[in-house]
Amino acid sequence: MVVQIANPMRFWCAPNQATPDYVIYHDLRSWVGYGLLTCWLGTDADDPNSDCFMARPFTREDVQELRSHFLDLVETVVVALWKGQFRPGDGYIDGDWQTLIIGNNDEHPDEEVTFLTWYVRLDDDAMMFDLECTGADSIAIWLSYEAIADRAAVLKVLTEARKTLAPIGDQGEVWSKLVELVGAE
Repeated sequence: MVVQIANPMRFWCAPNQATPDYVIYHDLRSWVGYGLLTCWLGTDADDPNSDCFMARPFTREDVQELRSHFLDLVETVVVALWKGQFRPGDGYIDGDWQTLIIGNNDEHPDEEVTFLTWYVRLDDDAMMFDLECTGADSIAIWLSYEAIADRAAVLKVLTEARKTLAPIGDQGEVWSKLVELVGAE
């Protein structure tokens, strides 16, 4: 299994620039890199749990799962937009979004449960992906629709992102429907 690190796509922001939680990003690779970095909940690059107060420690395996949920949501939304199932301005999209649950397991049945879920809202000018965490402020990151216009580039970025999650030897496949839509262009 690949060991999860804090910044797998090496997101970088110049001191005079803003991150996607402040401005709409037009560069998909940077935006995805920031989304993966956001899934590392701690501010310590060696400890994803450094700022967390959950029933149990937030682990690197949890980071991997939360990142996978983020990429699943991104791929689902991109495919739906490309197919015309969603449109800019549709607002919050209902879906069976994946939730990472921390706590309340067999070892600690009385502990408080924490839910971590990525949601999406389609505004007229941009997409907002929102990481909600029980008992904490949510983190919203913004992406322009233009950032997903070049389908081949989108596939390249998402394939690279998937490889940061993949076990050794696995290629970190993106959703086959996305690959088909790129090929149909």
